[in-house]
Amino acid sequence: MTICSFHGFFSEKPRIPTAKRLVALTLLLSPVYGFASWDSFLYGEHRVALVIGNGNYDKSARLKNPRNDAQDMAEALDGLGFEIIHRGSTVNADKKAMENAIRAFVNKLRNDTVALFYYAGHGIQIGGKNYLIPVDADIALEEDKLTEEELKGRFVDIQWVLEEMGKRNPRLNIVILDACRDSPYRGVTLAELKPGLATVTAPTGTLIAYSTEPGKTAEDGQGRNSPYTKNLLEQIDVRGQKIQDTFRVVNGGLAKDTEPDQVAWKSDNFKAEDIFYFKPPVPWGIIAGIIVVFAFLLISAILIFFKIRRPTCLSPRRRPENIEWDVFISYRPPDRIWAVALYDILTQCGYTVWMDQFIPALGGKAETQLTKGLEHSASGVLIWSKNGADSESVRNELDFMVARKGNTAGTNFPFFFVVASLDGEQPSGLQSRQTYLDFSGQPSGPMDANFVRLMCGLQGKSPTGDEILRIVGSGPSMKEERAGLHAMAAAGSFDEILSNVRTAMSDTADDILGCGKQYQKAAVAVSLLISKGQYPQAIEAAKLALERFPNAIRLLQLQGLAFRRIGNLDKARGSLELVLAQEHRDPETLGILAAVWAELWKQRKKDRDTQGAQDALEKSRNLYEEAFGKFPADTYTGINAASKSALLGEMDKAKALASEVLGRLELKKERDGVASLDYWERATEAEAHLLQENWEKAYELYRAVRVDHQDKTGSIASTATQLKRLLDVLEVPDDIRQKLTEEFRL
Repeated sequence: MTICSFHGFFSEKPRIPTAKRLVALTLLLSPVYGFASWDSFLYGEHRVALVIGNGNYDKSARLKNPRNDAQDMAEALDGLGFEIIHRGSTVNADKKAMENAIRAFVNKLRNDTVALFYYAGHGIQIGGKNYLIPVDADIALEEDKLTEEELKGRFVDIQWVLEEMGKRNPRLNIVILDACRDSPYRGVTLAELKPGLATVTAPTGTLIAYSTEPGKTAEDGQGRNSPYTKNLLEQIDVRGQKIQDTFRVVNGGLAKDTEPDQVAWKSDNFKAEDIFYFKPPVPWGIIAGIIVVFAFLLISAILIFFKIRRPTCLSPRRRPENIEWDVFISYRPPDRIWAVALYDILTQCGYTVWMDQFIPALGGKAETQLTKGLEHSASGVLIWSKNGADSESVRNELDFMVARKGNTAGTNFPFFFVVASLDGEQPSGLQSRQTYLDFSGQPSGPMDANFVRLMCGLQGKSPTGDEILRIVGSGPSMKEERAGLHAMAAAGSFDEILSNVRTAMSDTADDILGCGKQYQKAAVAVSLLISKGQYPQAIEAAKLALERFPNAIRLLQLQGLAFRRIGNLDKARGSLELVLAQEHRDPETLGILAAVWAELWKQRKKDRDTQGAQDALEKSRNLYEEAFGKFPADTYTGINAASKSALLGEMDKAKALASEVLGRLELKKERDGVASLDYWERATEAEAHLLQENWEKAYELYRAVRVDHQDKTGSIASTATQLKRLLDVLEVPDDIRQKLTEEFRL
């Protein structure tokens, strides 16, 4: 076991479209454009860096250099054209913060990325594997006697980081491990303690550099940086030096500074074509050619620039330190699909977003949490419809946004928000200059011109008609694209829908509007394919879209639903668990996952796995109950939770849940003024009365729904199957049992 300071690199730099390259050609000689812009033009290289520095540990394990090392490295990498995750170094991170930062970093990687991951702080070797130590891990364990497995659970596995990066197949990975120290775990009982780091074999396309030989320790340094990092910072700024030469020169400087107790070491598995410069050489021949035609190109470039440029309101504002989120989204659960579409588009294009997660009523911790989210957000979107018109929580959030906008007006960083109406309804009390947009014709998410207005409204800007036209362009609108997909579905052209998704996903959009159109096209296509029972095509379309938009919530939900429909329950669980892992425990995801566990219950019951079936049934009930608790108006999840409780033999809970379902149905009748004509709502009411032991009422409702909906043979068969299960566990009077049996031919 060994404690070390690790340093690893990864990064990204977006490709420049053809027209923008022409602009760069003519403007790079201007003082405004430095070599970083030239590097971007010349290599078209996608560079992203995650920089973490942990030093604020407890007791004797505290380190003085990691904060400086991380900050200096972040600044240096930023100057070399790298996009830095979290816009700077992540300092003194606990385990959750480290893992979240790593996931955010990995989500940025693609197959043309040079990935740089930088970590400064304590690390540990256990069983030949290296781990990073968060600041919330108790390092000075003077009394505790812990096993290796107990210790592993406290740390972040560097091998996991490498594997996650490898899944995205970036062009190059560079990992640096620096400043190994002696172990502070002197009280921990382990089989063997070894100095230094364990040797790690570099995967293909990866370079791993150590600040010292495996099994040796490195100096911590008396100056601002460790000796190794000091030399590294000097050498990555040398223009035209290949990466292998960079580390060779670093090693020479390190030996000189440590006289020569410390010898650096590296392992790389680069191919012959894997060439990388931190600071690329200047192509003087190309520059000479550019100078010759500069006068002509300058005029053309200016015209092209004003034609293709996009207003800054399509990119997030640079946030001050006390602001954690770019956008806060407020909505009610019935508007979930639209809200998730906005969330997915924003997060996949680099925005940080707070989602108001289905809190039925404000109070206590919930209110504090929402207030904190709003206070630490740069802007907000209030999704408004008749679904939230009578919601106290939505009204409170609207009042808070209005107040915060007023309180921050005139400051260096004012708060702005947009009211997005999904049905033309407008909340009362809005100020005359407040941005209000009507999305009533856009049920699948924000589209086209209104989307541009929304994004600009989040920065307090109002784009002109000409600006909107220039941004949206002359191609088909998303509304037209959506109509085209619906026409294909109506005509049964399902392979054509899949082909459209494949084509759309192959076009790498360079702006949020293009990303938004691609995402919505994929989501609409997958939804249509599922609704038409074309599950294999739906799964393939979702796979293509998720390669373009990894971890998109709506796409994962739809993929999970399609897998469930074809009976691939393991893959269905995998897709849905990815949604839950992102802390999106919404009623829809929980309901689909509950249905998966219900299918597993039937499967295990058929296989005579009694305990496994019981566990699956209880898991299904718990998920349905959680979903119903988050959104009580969804009586589907409520009646399923009630029936599953009855099948588990928990009749008190079944009756309580059924009573709540009946109360919700009664509220809906009062609100609408008429009884529902929907088959499933009427069948739900009948089932709830059966669980409440209102035998005659249950029979009357069951008979009425069967007679009124005789054409819905599939739905009636499903109701009959569920009714038979309940009759097997409920003490139903013989006459009612007989009538229900005859009514549904059980």
